[in-house]
Amino acid sequence: MAFLAENSNPFYQQPLIFAESLRSTKLYEILSKVFKTRVSKSILSQICIFPKYSVAFLVSNFSEITLNNQDETSQEITDNLNEEFISRLEHFQNIHRNTYVVLMNCVWEAAEVTIVFKLQKKFFLKKCKILLAVNEEECAKHILTIVKVSCPPVDKIVQDKIRAILESSLTEETILQLIRSMGLCEYESTLAVDGCENLSGIASADISRLQDCSLEASSAKVIINFCEENKYYLKV
Repeated sequence: MAFLAENSNPFYQQPLIFAESLRSTKLYEILSKVFKTRVSKSILSQICIFPKYSVAFLVSNFSEITLNNQDETSQEITDNLNEEFISRLEHFQNIHRNTYVVLMNCVWEAAEVTIVFKLQKKFFLKKCKILLAVNEEECAKHILTIVKVSCPPVDKIVQDKIRAILESSLTEETILQLIRSMGLCEYESTLAVDGCENLSGIASADISRLQDCSLEASSAKVIINFCEENKYYLKV
C-alpha cells in the first residue's frame, strides 16, 4: 500500500490497540507495519482503538449485520437486522467517544447499501458513522484517513477526502439502482445522477435544483424525502 512508505513520519508511530479477534487478519498485518501495535484481550471483539485520539473502529463483514444473509428460496438479501450485532454496536458507541463502523463486502450493490441505510438510521442521533469497504486493504485506508483527520492540525484536503470515502465505495450504477428503488424510472434516475453528479449532490439538492435536472416535482419530492430519512448516512 502507498501509505506504508510514509511510516518514517512520527504520526505513524502512534499506538494502536487491536482486539485479540483481529490478530490474524490482513488488517492487522497492514496496520502493524505502520503503527505501534499491540493486542488486548480486554477490549471488545473486532475493535481497534487509537487511544491518543479517542477514536475506535468496529470492523465487521456485511453478513454479520443481517439476521439471515440470504433467503434460501429467493437467494435475495434480507433486511432483518441482527439484534445481537445491534446490541454490540450500541455498547461499542456507548463506551468510546468517536466511533466508526467499517463494513466489508466484496460487492456493494443497491440491496446491500439500502440495508446499511437502515442500520445507520437506527443510530440517527448518535455519533456512530458507517463506512463501506470491499476488502481489508480498503478498510485500512479508511482507518488511516479517519485517524489523520483526528490528528491536529487538520488539513482541509484531508477533511474533503474523508467526506469522499463513502462516495468512492458507491459506483454510478449503484446510485442509479438506489434511486430506482425509490420508485423512479431509469430515465428519471439518470437525470438525477447526471444533473447532481454524485451522491452528495443528490443528498444536498433542494426541489428547485432537482427540477433543474428536468425532474418532475413529484419525482423530486420522492428523492428529497428519501434523502431526509437517510441524511445522517448520506451527508457524512
